[in-house]
This record gives sequence, structure tokens and C-alpha cells, in this order.
Amino acid sequence: MNAVPDALRRAVEAEIASFSGRVSVAYRSLEAAAPPGRGTISIDVDAPMPSASLIKLPILACALQEAEAGRLDLDRRVPMRSDDRVGGNGVLRHLAPGLEPTVNDLLTLMIIVSDNTAANMTIELLGADRVRAWIHGAGMAGTELVGKLQLPHETQSERQRGGALNRTCAADVAGLFLALERGELLPPRAADRMRAILSAQIYTEGIGRSLPIDPEVPDAHGRTARVETKSGCLAGVWHDAGIVRRRDGAALFALAVLTADSDDRAERWEQEGLLTIGRIARLAFEAATAEEVPPGA
Repeated sequence: MNAVPDALRRAVEAEIASFSGRVSVAYRSLEAAAPPGRGTISIDVDAPMPSASLIKLPILACALQEAEAGRLDLDRRVPMRSDDRVGGNGVLRHLAPGLEPTVNDLLTLMIIVSDNTAANMTIELLGADRVRAWIHGAGMAGTELVGKLQLPHETQSERQRGGALNRTCAADVAGLFLALERGELLPPRAADRMRAILSAQIYTEGIGRSLPIDPEVPDAHGRTARVETKSGCLAGVWHDAGIVRRRDGAALFALAVLTADSDDRAERWEQEGLLTIGRIARLAFEAATAEEVPPGA
């Protein structure tokens, strides 16, 4: 087993050295053979970053915990009002008011296509203060839900109108995934549902970008991978975080790469931050699966 040696840290540091903005990297080995402290890479992990859609991770976890406690019915249908629809990612904003997705539908759409309307409807169901309490209880000290996403100026809170953004940090996000994998985040049934939603992610162009995630197309050494991830982007900001597994489901590592203040402010698949995330994920995958490559290959 590979315990993520210093060579990986040096490779990651070299990768981010020329980045035009800020990069935070949190790598946590999930292999049982990794000695304490040898499976960790932390680079500016406590640096505050605009959360973009990573804020949907604690919203999802909070909702699933509420459902497990019997306070939220995942099969309940929630009518979508015209003023629920907001811009940015997602499909609900393109659909007619009156549609009645279930709560589970909202949670799924919020993650797999990063639907902002679904996220806001979920915040409305839970209450923003309940989500904030969940974040605090989870020990995510660097994460804050300031308010709903992509609201028009006239409906924003005073803090939002003053420029405050939802925020997080790499340590919090990686810690969430680590706790999920260790069974410390949610009860088993809720944790299984969270993993199932994350594994259905449509946007895999970050961590999954350069990994052999198609089970029918292994890489040159016969390796394939599975990912459970959530990304987020704003102008000059691109993040991705999640768990990378072997095809058999064995966890390899949790990874959170957050980038901000990039000179490349476009939302495109070749954006600087997105490319950096993909390269770091590939470096980590190569290090974690090095024993699967024949000597001299």
C-alpha cells in the first residue's frame, strides 16, 4: 500500500506554483495501511474561500440528518413557485412553476447538476438557521451559509448586498468527506443515500477529469476508478472535492482542491482552476495506485 510519500506533496506544490491565484489542497488517504500523518497533505487548507456550490454539501448532509430524525419527509412533494427560480446552474429554472419535485428530487438535483433553485428550496424547507447549526455542530469552523444562492439584489440579505459570500475552506470540505467515509457524519442509511447521490454526479470534469472513471475503459495499466464528488464555480473560482475509490469500491483518498482569484474568469472546461484540479487528482491517483503499475511500465 502507498502511504502518500513526500514525493506527492512535492509534485502538488510544483503543480500549483504557477497558478495565477490562490489554491488550497487537502488530501487525506483512506487506505488502511497509511501510517498516521503519512497520508495527509495540507496546503493552505484553512484559507477562507468563496464556497460557490460546495455549500450544498452541508445542506445535503443537514437534510439527510433531518430525514433520519423523522423531521423531514424525503417523499414530500414541494410545489415550485415562480419566484423560487434563480439563475446559475440547474434545470428547475427552465421549467414551469407548479412542478412538484420530491424533497429527495431537490437534494439530488442540488448535487448532481448543482441546481441552485433546488438548493434554495431545500434551504427554505430546513431553515437557514438549522443549516447553520448543522455546520457548527459538524465542526466546520471555516464554513458559513450567509444566505440563499443567486438571489436577485432586491431579495438578498443586507450582508449579501454588502458583498458577503457563502464561504468554506479545504479543511472543512475534506473533513466532511473523511467523516462520511468513516461513518462519523451521518447514520448509516443517511450516509448511504448521501454517497449514492454524490456518485451520480454529472459534473466530473474536475477530480474525475483525468481519471479512468469509465468502467469500460481502464487506463493503460488496467486501472479504473469511481468518484463521489461535488464541484463549485464562480468567476475566477473553481473547486472540486470528494472521494476517489478503486472500481471495487475500496476508498483510496479524499481530496479537496479549492481555487480562487484566478486570472481566468471564464466558466469553461479548460479554465485554469479546473485544469489544475484535474492534474492534482491524477497525481494523487497515480501515487495511491502505484503498486498496480508493473515495474518498468
